[in-house]
Amino acid sequence: MQDYNQYTQNSLAEEHFGSEPAFRDTRKHKSNNMLLIITIMLATVAIVVSAAALILLADKDSDPDNKKTEESITQKESDEELSVENEKSAEEPEEEEVQYIPETMYANCNTTLTLRSGPGTDYSKLADIPAGDSLICNGPAKNGFSKVSYNGIDGYASSEFLSYTKPYVWYYNEEEVEDFVRDVLYAYVDSINTNDVDVLTQYERGAAVTDTIKNHPKVKKTVDSELVLSVNCYGTKRISRTRVTVIRESTIRVYKYDGTQHDAIEKYLTTVENTGDGMYVIEYAKMK
Repeated sequence: MQDYNQYTQNSLAEEHFGSEPAFRDTRKHKSNNMLLIITIMLATVAIVVSAAALILLADKDSDPDNKKTEESITQKESDEELSVENEKSAEEPEEEEVQYIPETMYANCNTTLTLRSGPGTDYSKLADIPAGDSLICNGPAKNGFSKVSYNGIDGYASSEFLSYTKPYVWYYNEEEVEDFVRDVLYAYVDSINTNDVDVLTQYERGAAVTDTIKNHPKVKKTVDSELVLSVNCYGTKRISRTRVTVIRESTIRVYKYDGTQHDAIEKYLTTVENTGDGMYVIEYAKMK
């Protein structure tokens, strides 16, 4: 009887729930269904989030005010970068390397042009360049000085006294100049003795001839004649491209109308000029 009741209960349980293996398969199936549902839900959420992000991005791109603001910010950043670059360029200008072609130039000065070790008068002297001599200019002016080369010596010379054309320079001979000054003295004495001042026009010009014409009548009022006893010319020195000075010492015996006479001892610094048309005395300066 007991076995029958137990059998009956088991039969009812199997009828309601099925056998035990069938029951286990049902639970496993339900668990798999739940995982599938959760996966589908997560995928759906991801799709919805992505779609929302795309919509927001599209709205942002289509918003003219927002786009204008971004462009304004970008332009502002670009302007700031450009301003910084300009300030940097202004503070630190880049030096462009210029290829300079050497040129032949000439010393256009009175006597000599100083060649220095640097672009300024504070630099040491390397050499003297005589007026009219050629040199090679190797660079543009800097602080008023040009980079030059003279007789194999590199240095700097004042740009003010450089020219592309060769200036006229009187290359004198000291002996010839001193002989000329001596001849002028004899011509002056002859003008007193002959009372012909025009004889001096072939030897003098400028201030010299003006003074002679002015003083000649005054001398002739008291002086009958003159005689050169001695004359010595020396110390010839260049003072410009076309002028030199010569020291003249002389002793002249002066005969007056009243029958008296005396010896005049004179010393003059005579300036002689030659601009290409011959030598002329242009000035007399009495020396002590």
